[in-house]
Amino acid sequence: MEILSERAIVLSRRYIGEDDVLVCLLGKQSGIFWSVAKHGRKSLKRFLNLLEPPSILDVYLRKIFFGSKIILEKVDVIETFPKIKSDIVRIFSSWFVLEFCRAFWASPDSFQVAERNLYLIENFEKGNIMDILLKFSAEFLDCEGYGRMTIKSKLDLIKVCQDLYGTELKFFGLLDRVEELNNPTYT
Repeated sequence: MEILSERAIVLSRRYIGEDDVLVCLLGKQSGIFWSVAKHGRKSLKRFLNLLEPPSILDVYLRKIFFGSKIILEKVDVIETFPKIKSDIVRIFSSWFVLEFCRAFWASPDSFQVAERNLYLIENFEKGNIMDILLKFSAEFLDCEGYGRMTIKSKLDLIKVCQDLYGTELKFFGLLDRVEELNNPTYT
């Protein structure tokens, strides 16, 4: 069986049974897809806590001939974003980016937009992190073919997404948390 490799961002993961992990990935060539990491909870050699969002990985995949399952064979770490995982404002901001990608079922074109903005969040020092999130949203929607939009506030973004999606997205509460925790002098 052929093993395929691809650079991917871990968007989310869920445990299946006692051993396996179902992982949602945004691939550079494939866009969003789900794969199963067999024995992913217990395999320290192959996965060792690397399936935590957000992470950028080189993933090695195998597609099962009899079915549509994609098996995650192994991963090589590119970036684990330690600053994001140790700061609550960065955590909420990165969750917003990841959930936004999942909600709009990102295409391969959006990989670079998501990757670049995760690095911006990781390296954020001072100012208003909401500016990064609003610019990300506008750039992402443009990249996905929704057209160039001017999004200057959280309310603009909520209105645009309601028009596109038909309802308010639940994860927009993350923006409220970012606003509460962040201020222009955040360091």
